[in-house]
Amino acid sequence: MVLALFHMPTSGLVREPTATEWIVIAVAIGVVGGWLFHLFLGEERSPDRLFVALAGAVVLTTGAANYVGMSALLPGLLLGVILVNTSRQRNEVGNLLAKVDRPLYFLMLICAGALWAPSATDVFVPVLAFLALRGLGKVGGGYFAARANGALGAFGPRWGLALLGQGGLAIALALDYSLSPTAIEPSLVFTAALCSVLLTDSFSARLARDVVGGLPEEILLPSPARPSASGD
Repeated sequence: MVLALFHMPTSGLVREPTATEWIVIAVAIGVVGGWLFHLFLGEERSPDRLFVALAGAVVLTTGAANYVGMSALLPGLLLGVILVNTSRQRNEVGNLLAKVDRPLYFLMLICAGALWAPSATDVFVPVLAFLALRGLGKVGGGYFAARANGALGAFGPRWGLALLGQGGLAIALALDYSLSPTAIEPSLVFTAALCSVLLTDSFSARLARDVVGGLPEEILLPSPARPSASGD
């Protein structure tokens, strides 16, 4: 939607579409991609043909979005919503995606590394500041949230450490942002996201296990205070 608000002028059009019209175009691309998936899939149950049909729908949706200068995130989201809620092969598609999740994640990391062009003089200090502020915000925010809700005794002061991990979605979002022609400081944003994910993924799972493992089996949360009845 950000690209709809700050869309680059497109040549060859009688009138440049408005931001609302660009959003409608992005939604239409996702809906058409989902409809074409059903058209080519039919009652197919073979995993190989399901993968080919799914890959074709993703490539078509992504290519159409990039052709009009829009991000593929919204059309891809709508494509996934249509597949899950309308396809009869939703279980087969889910199992297929679970099998290819890890290889596709490594492929995304390879593409991200190939497109990464950091400049140490421009991004070193801002990236360090982002990492420090994000970690402080996660840990401090978790502590103050638990304290404000009276749950500090149940969760302890360290449970914000379990929130440090980001996952591959942050890289995908940053990569999509860096490829936008209207992006502001794309190299800085992409470098910050990539460094944060690579750094936190190395120990976030261990921290989460330590924090969750230290919690009691039964956590008693404070009951919300009931307003006292006042007589008139």
